[in-house]
Formats: sequence, structure tokens, C-alpha cells
Amino acid sequence: MPTFTPGQHVIWLYEMSGGEGYVEHIDAVVIEIKGDRVKIEVPKRTGKLVHRWVKAWSLRALKTT
Repeated sequence: MPTFTPGQHVIWLYEMSGGEGYVEHIDAVVIEIKGDRVKIEVPKRTGKLVHRWVKAWSLRALKTT
């Protein structure tokens, strides 16, 4: 299982319910980790930041340069 740390920038692979397999890549920041779930902060289309609990397997670490 991938390991993440709070404050780390990640990509959330989000598949909408009924999305027929389409996966949207959403920029997010790790807030908290509990077991195999990760709390992330993501921007809504309005610009407001919201928190979501997601499975760790749905996240990908951003490569740092």
C-alpha cells in the first residue's frame, strides 16, 4: 500500500458513480491518514476547499522536481 504524509500533494483518481469507467484526476492535499483511508482537501468548482475521506489506492503521489 502506498504511504502518504500530511501536507503531501497528490492526485485523486475519482470515478463518478455511473461514470462508465471515466476517471477524473483531481489535485488534492493529504490532511490525515487512518488505516487504509486518507483524508484529503480538494477544491470544488466554486473554488471552495472541502475534505473527503478516500481509499489510499485511489491516490497517486505527485512527482517532485
